[in-house]
Amino acid sequence: MKSSGERSHAKTRRREGRGLVDEIIGEKLSREGAKGGGSLMNVEEVSSVAVDTAFHLHRDLGPGLPESVYEAVLARMLEERGLRVERQVSVAFDFNGMHFDEGLRVFA
Repeated sequence: MKSSGERSHAKTRRREGRGLVDEIIGEKLSREGAKGGGSLMNVEEVSSVAVDTAFHLHRDLGPGLPESVYEAVLARMLEERGLRVERQVSVAFDFNGMHFDEGLRVFA
């Protein structure tokens, strides 16, 4: 069972329209900005670039290829649009009072 703090945090995220991926992206963007001192993109800007790029990728390549092909091409296309990409990043998460260090993999 979740503690009241965990439930409160999840409710706050939902109320603010944020999820786990938003938090991961936000933390990465903040860390990158602190390191490089360059301009930061907010979550909406990153999302817009990712969705637009994925749309064009699937339109141009079409269906039926292995997922690994789409992943590799998407990563390269996002890099060409100025994003730093890490593939298959393992993210720790908690579920039902259990902690997992593996299992959730995201594009970051």
